Amino acid sequence: MLDALTALLPEAGSAETISRPRPLVAVVGRPNVGKSSFVNAIVGKPLRIVTEIAGTTRDAIDTVVSYYGQQLTLIDTAGLRRRTKVDEALEFYTTVRTEKALNECDVAVVLTDAMQGVVAQDIRIVQMADELGKGILLAVSKWDLIEKESATADNFRRELDQRFATLSHVPKLFISSLDKTRVFKSLEVVLRIHEERQKRIATPELNRWLEEVQQINPPPAVKSRDMRLHYVTQPAVEPPLFVFWMNYPELMTDNYRRFLERKLREQYGFQGVPLRLAFRKKS
Repeated sequence: MLDALTALLPEAGSAETISRPRPLVAVVGRPNVGKSSFVNAIVGKPLRIVTEIAGTTRDAIDTVVSYYGQQLTLIDTAGLRRRTKVDEALEFYTTVRTEKALNECDVAVVLTDAMQGVVAQDIRIVQMADELGKGILLAVSKWDLIEKESATADNFRRELDQRFATLSHVPKLFISSLDKTRVFKSLEVVLRIHEERQKRIATPELNRWLEEVQQINPPPAVKSRDMRLHYVTQPAVEPPLFVFWMNYPELMTDNYRRFLERKLREQYGFQGVPLRLAFRKKS
């Protein structure tokens, strides 16, 4: 049997011909926000137990789905709770598995409950995914339970923008797993985020952009020293990393760093993707 299996393995040196694995998508959120219902709605059959009892899902489970020929692996996770509320071995294991799924995924679909609104725990989960460099989609679930008026969605989105001011690049969808409103749209957004997370900008293009940006708004003088950004490169993706070479990297201000990130997004997109900016001294 081993001889037969070995014959099926690719030859040494052919790794570059192996296709890229499907995106790994973690469905995360507080307990009872509708994660299993969301996965069931996508798959089209009840693969998960769905009840009103919080914490029904006890482990992370993989489900492979296909969207217009593109395969994704969904990980339905148990609800992520605050550590202060994890007081049983089972709850502790549940939280560890959820954080492990978030750590290993490419894109995180963070579900929040439309009936309860955005709470501190939702923000913590999004920030955790952002710190880990994961693509992020914020999905407001149970939208069918909200009484609608002409500006309901706009008001809710305004609240989200206020609560997630530092994460304005995160796309937000209002979904209903019961009637499948924008459920499949979420897969489209997830695939787009996955592509954005792999995007690489050529160095000549980046440096043309940097020259234009500094002409519009040059770096501020700090401690009577004029800062100058000489050039920029993108050495990594997933998440995208931009390294700026300059004369005084230790003097880079938070405001100008945020300005550079905003201009990068305005020019190149990167919706739903955290960006990493590093500053190095030019020798």
